[in-house]
Amino acid sequence: MVPWYRAVVADGAVVGFVMLAEADAGTPVPYLWRLLVDRSHQRRGIGRQVVARVVDGLAARGHTALLVSWASGPGGPEPFYRGLGFEPTGERDGDETVARLEFGHHGRRGDSQV
Repeated sequence: MVPWYRAVVADGAVVGFVMLAEADAGTPVPYLWRLLVDRSHQRRGIGRQVVARVVDGLAARGHTALLVSWASGPGGPEPFYRGLGFEPTGERDGDETVARLEFGHHGRRGDSQV
């Protein structure tokens, strides 16, 4: 698995990054490895837009799902990812909860808020 990463730019400034592990023989579902938006730029919908673009790109290549994981606790990203439609799979990645977003071949999942 070789992840790629991209800068997240808003208003002409780099405000974060996204890192994705593409699907391969050992990882059949793409994995959103990291998403970071600087605290001063959060709550503007930037993270939601980044995930939407990732999902759209994956769907265009025939993927139907995306995995992510998070550490639970105060200030953690669980509410963000659940708000996008990610559902825990019951699996763990170390101390983190693994969750999955189903979105189908035709783009984002139904009325998903992504």
